Amino acid sequence: FDLLVEQIDGQSDNLRQILTELGGVPQLGSDELKDARERAITLELTNRFASIQNPHAEENALWVQAKRGVLAILRVQPAKDLVEALLQPVTEDHELLWEDIVDKELVTERMRMRKTRMPSTTGRDDTYRLEDIRSLSYHEVKKHAIYYLLELEKRGKITRGDGYQGVLNAIAADVRSKHWKRVQRKEELDGMNEALTHLKERKKHFTEQIDEYNKYVESSMETMQRGKGKKRIVLPFTKQYYHQKELQKSGKAPQFGSFRYSAQELYDKGILLSIDQTSPRQFDKIDVIISSDKAGVFTLAIKDTYLDMSKGVTDLKMEELLQAQYEHRTSLSLFDGMAKVNLNLLLYQINKKFYV
Repeated sequence: FDLLVEQIDGQSDNLRQILTELGGVPQLGSDELKDARERAITLELTNRFASIQNPHAEENALWVQAKRGVLAILRVQPAKDLVEALLQPVTEDHELLWEDIVDKELVTERMRMRKTRMPSTTGRDDTYRLEDIRSLSYHEVKKHAIYYLLELEKRGKITRGDGYQGVLNAIAADVRSKHWKRVQRKEELDGMNEALTHLKERKKHFTEQIDEYNKYVESSMETMQRGKGKKRIVLPFTKQYYHQKELQKSGKAPQFGSFRYSAQELYDKGILLSIDQTSPRQFDKIDVIISSDKAGVFTLAIKDTYLDMSKGVTDLKMEELLQAQYEHRTSLSLFDGMAKVNLNLLLYQINKKFYV
């Protein structure tokens, strides 16, 4: 905050003036921050530096203050007409009644704020809220209301000849407008809720379709792999022959098959492109095992036969391979970038061994 103030040139800069008035950031754990967390904060933005003013701003303010005061008077001293209410003297009972009205409104507002933690957009119109006159006694409220009525009368906007009917008409118009706005908001809310319900139903329908599709794909892939049918003839005393014997002996043979190749063989076929920190001249000392124990999932393992240790294991899903092919990718990095393979030739080899 202080650094921001220092970077602003000129003492007369408007931003510097505002930041200086703010007085820095509140301290952690201060009552100010605690209050901010526990209750809603309303920010009213006003352009203090605007040179253009609304020519009707003063008159509009008079109307707002007059309507606010008149409504307060009618709540405390209801009468046949407004003039009669204005002429009635103020008693102690009226002051007590006014205090009761203010207290009830404060309680209602606190309950609403605790419930929503947000300023209300559907409650009492701001014109008639008592926020600006809560600290005044009823006698002061009435005196101010009379003052604003007289100011409007001087401007020819209302007249006592009709009992200041113009103010009552303005209040009635505001009430009607608020009613129609409330109806409109309710209709809009009902429409949005209906649209939301419809979208939820569509989402549920599409989710069910996606689930059914995924189940169908998994079932089809499993059927394709299981339906591969005929057993392949494995020549004795070959790398694949000893690999299968080893799997059968350990009882860990993958249900859809396992095939062992030398890295040199896959390199010669163009499937294996490179292995980090390994020269192609050393590929004859490295084996690559491609197996599948779950439909549509293929496990690739690289093993250093000279050191008899694994160099890496990774799982590849058929849909991920097909997505990479759809994106026109020609190669695929495996084992965190340690090895690189030709995507199309790897897919061809998988299809040949597990599907065709």
